[in-house]
Amino acid sequence: MKRFALAFVLFIAFNAVYAQNLDKTAYKEISIPDYQKAGEVTEKENTERFKLDLIFVLQAANSVAFKDAEGALQRFTSNAKLNLTRDQAATVYIRSTHALEGGWTDETIDLAEPKS
Repeated sequence: MKRFALAFVLFIAFNAVYAQNLDKTAYKEISIPDYQKAGEVTEKENTERFKLDLIFVLQAANSVAFKDAEGALQRFTSNAKLNLTRDQAATVYIRSTHALEGGWTDETIDLAEPKS
């Protein structure tokens, strides 16, 4: 009986910690053609602002460009890692011969949404 009680308490504690971690890692799902999203969201200074590391893996695209805070385009032709914060909206431009027009497409990443 003691084993059952201990297992039950551990089960409840694990679920509480797991649910708390799920809440801390809530972020908008990002879908970018020809690229993979990777990394994790980490809380910054107990605020609602988060940091998300995005790793773009070059696959069918020729290159990718990212518009920085100053509005300048940074172009990458290999793997690129971008550090974005939750209060930031970023636009990623993708050059791909597989795009409908065979040219640039863009995807806006918005991390300013509230936690779910």
